[in-house]
Amino acid sequence: MNLHRPHGSLAADGDPIVLTPDDAGWTYTGL
Repeated sequence: MNLHRPHGSLAADGDPIVLTPDDAGWTYTGL
């Protein structure tokens, strides 16, 4: 698993960072 992402590689649709739980490789998430 790579925890570091190159600058700008997570940008999408005008947002500086877009990282979903699936992209992060998380099986479970919650608040």
